[in-house]
Amino acid sequence: MSKKNELKTISDEQLQVACEIPNGLSFGLETVTSKDIKIPLIYVAQAMSKVCADGLAVQGDIVENMENKVLGGKKGPAKVVPFFFQKSYQVQKLVNGKKEFHAIQPYDNERPYEEEKEGVTYFNYPCFNFFVLVLGDETKNKYMLSFRGSRNINSAGRPMLTQLMNSVQRGIPPYACAYDIGVKQVENEKGKWFVFTANADRDTKIPTDVMSSAAMEAKNLQTMLSQGAQIQTGEESIEEEAPF
Repeated sequence: MSKKNELKTISDEQLQVACEIPNGLSFGLETVTSKDIKIPLIYVAQAMSKVCADGLAVQGDIVENMENKVLGGKKGPAKVVPFFFQKSYQVQKLVNGKKEFHAIQPYDNERPYEEEKEGVTYFNYPCFNFFVLVLGDETKNKYMLSFRGSRNINSAGRPMLTQLMNSVQRGIPPYACAYDIGVKQVENEKGKWFVFTANADRDTKIPTDVMSSAAMEAKNLQTMLSQGAQIQTGEESIEEEAPF
């Protein structure tokens, strides 16, 4: 199943100056490198997901892959506060007639859904990655909310990004608004599965401490990226997707 998401830098020592650490709370954190950092991924549990087989979630639940906590789903949305955005590709390759995870690669240009290189067939799935805080989470852990494949991007990723861009153009920071992340069921000739939905919740007031944490996380992440960090978004399967 999926791997925990990591930040990897060209030089591990760079992380020592990348993150803001409050006075008196270093506790040896100067030895921490980017390889030590895990960013939980938020995804939708499907019928074949391990969390469903283990009885930790049901199909359509919104789950994070660090502690397998259910954050929302069919009974109600997860409420998140975004603070950073990045596009990428999840690349799968055809091995013995089955798709297997190959790599996470930068969104450097438009790619065809399917392409062949040196006799190997690859499938390029675009990903809209939002880094978020979850409202109600007192730990203020950062998560990656990754909308992968055309259905998730069309139903949630692109609408959420559009609303964020509209806010930013009006001088409103992205973390000044909460978003309800829900699910809906879709189907094609391959079967039925759940995809994300996203809607701005402009009625919920974001606590000041959450906005401050989001601003700090955005600054830290931008610093690490500018110093060569690459965000590995994990291997959560999107094999139920098809091009549209």
